[in-house]
Amino acid sequence: MSILSEEAERALFYRRNHMGDLTKTELQGKLLKLLKTDRDMNFLMSLDEKDLTTLLVALMERIEHMK
Repeated sequence: MSILSEEAERALFYRRNHMGDLTKTELQGKLLKLLKTDRDMNFLMSLDEKDLTTLLVALMERIEHMK
C-alpha cells in the first residue's frame, strides 16, 4: 500500500518515465543543482539509476509544494 495519493502516484510515474533516459551522471548533476551544496555527494554514484530518479522526483515534488 502506498502512502502517496493517486494523483501523486501518477505524477511520480510520469516523471520517472520521462527521466528514464538520463544517465547516472546527468541524474547526479540535476540532484546537485537542486541541492546547491558544497558537501561531498559522491555517494550518489553508488545508487542505481532507479533510486537516483526516485530521489530526484521526490526533491522536485518537494520544491514544487514549497512554491
